[in-house]
Amino acid sequence: MKQTVIKNLLPILALGISGTALAEETAPPPSPTQMWDLIQKQQKEINELKSHLESTQKQLQETNQVVNRPVEKTTTVSSEAGATNRWSDKISIGGAIEVEASHVSDVNDVNTSDVTLATAEINLDAKISEWSAAQIVLLYEEGETDPINVDSATITLGNLEKLPLYLTAGLMTLPFGGYPTQLISDPLTLEMGETSDTAIQVGVDSNGITGSVFAYNGQSQLTGDGDTIDHFGMNVGYTYENPKFNVELGLSYTNALENSDGISGADLDGNGVADVNIGSMANHIGAVAGHAIFKMAGISVMGEYLTATERFATGELAWNGSGAEPSAWNGEIGYTLDIKGYETTLSAAYQGTKEAVNIGLPERRLLGGVSVGIFENTKLAVELTKSKDYEVRDGGSGGDENTATMQLAVGF
Repeated sequence: MKQTVIKNLLPILALGISGTALAEETAPPPSPTQMWDLIQKQQKEINELKSHLESTQKQLQETNQVVNRPVEKTTTVSSEAGATNRWSDKISIGGAIEVEASHVSDVNDVNTSDVTLATAEINLDAKISEWSAAQIVLLYEEGETDPINVDSATITLGNLEKLPLYLTAGLMTLPFGGYPTQLISDPLTLEMGETSDTAIQVGVDSNGITGSVFAYNGQSQLTGDGDTIDHFGMNVGYTYENPKFNVELGLSYTNALENSDGISGADLDGNGVADVNIGSMANHIGAVAGHAIFKMAGISVMGEYLTATERFATGELAWNGSGAEPSAWNGEIGYTLDIKGYETTLSAAYQGTKEAVNIGLPERRLLGGVSVGIFENTKLAVELTKSKDYEVRDGGSGGDENTATMQLAVGF
């Protein structure tokens, strides 16, 4: 812009100089008085041009300051500090896929084999606000859930960073039992005790100490009682971690073991009708479960015990002519090491049950397995299982079932 102003002034200066030169050629030399007047006139013109030039330069500087001034960023502030209007910042998606190839030799020495989609799971977690969150888990297990099943759907109120108290409501796996394992197969404790239902849970979580109470209206009903929220339970836990070793302890209670997925859904003859009668019970069946996990230098030791605290009535779940008081346990040891850059885990477990023949569980089970992280979040595992059925006098077959399983699993 400065160069443009100067270019505009050059023709004016040139015109003045040429006019003066032309006057000198055509007119007689001026007198001293005329010369003095001419000098003063030209000086006045020069001063005016100089003033105009200075004014133009000042305007140019002010314009440059405005143009070069940093632009202040504008931020849209939501009604809650730290919130965002983008849904992608609030929702995270994860899941797992497990494909299994298995060969089974049952108690009658009949051999079968198959390839199944053992697990297809999608987890959606939503951070609704600073104090509320939601989760939905969709699950498909070939031969178990068809079509896809809503495994859990919960709303949680709380912020553990500010207050160690929370409330969760919705369809969930109830916090009864821990069920730790590093093998492919679920432990017998899980097959007996895991319970899913729509419930309300209130809990605490602070400095490694956890605890909660929960209540729900389960499938089982007492004779003469209405359809009410009379099922409940509680749990406590403690976790300690340091660079050398980790310890986890847990203890839980439920007043209605009969509502577990393994008991209420038992169908030994495959006719689609549950074998355990929980529609009109004399009493709910209380149960306790405890587990412990110890890890150090790649070695992991874990154990769990679960038992009913009272007997079923004979017409509800029988055992040798009377009511059953089922229990289950699991002991497992594992060792994780690096083999040529691949994380490898060797595991072995010994499990058992009591008075559980009528819910389809074996009396003893011996397992061994190895899993290898072949790629990031990708695991290949092999497991051998030998299950011993209850004796004939206890309602079983007395035979053994041998299973070999290979699993390819990814998590994301």
